[in-house]
Amino acid sequence: MCFALRKQELRENRLSSEVRTEYAKMFRRGWELIRKLPSAEQRGDKPLGWFAARHVKAAKELFDKCYVLEPDDSACLWALGKLEQAIANHVNALEWFEKALEQQRDNLELIREASYSAMVLGRGERAEQLCRHAVDLEPNNQDLMANYALALLLNKQGRRALGVATNAFKLNPEEGFCREVLAYAKKVVDGKEDYPEHL
Repeated sequence: MCFALRKQELRENRLSSEVRTEYAKMFRRGWELIRKLPSAEQRGDKPLGWFAARHVKAAKELFDKCYVLEPDDSACLWALGKLEQAIANHVNALEWFEKALEQQRDNLELIREASYSAMVLGRGERAEQLCRHAVDLEPNNQDLMANYALALLLNKQGRRALGVATNAFKLNPEEGFCREVLAYAKKVVDGKEDYPEHL
């Protein structure tokens, strides 16, 4: 069966069991490769190593095929975004995450990934919207609050960022990320650090 016919079958909601099985296999194989990758936050600006780059390439080929078969699968869209994020292509990553969010508006993992890419790109307004929504969904999550504070700093809203960072810290004073964001927000508000342009 040719790929174009399979795509048409899917779009008409008449998936054969053969196509469903093939899709599931490709998705699982691609997902296994994604799980081997370091997160963008962990890696920072360092390029991927040779093995990780091969995993990205192989996973991208699989998820591109999945996308042709099922362009509305939000998990596939999320995976394509993660792969773009892994190679520091945050413009494309954000586009994939935004497509997935059209279907999964309240998915915290999607929101977190989209907001991270938005912050890396310096899109403070979008990052703030996403982070605010995440905090609304889970108001006692100190990491989401700390991310929100960073988004506010990107928008040069130092006092608000300091208040949000303080609240995040109060939720868990032992947590290092919140402590770092609070210290950074204080420095920015006190004029000891410039407002960030991007993460």
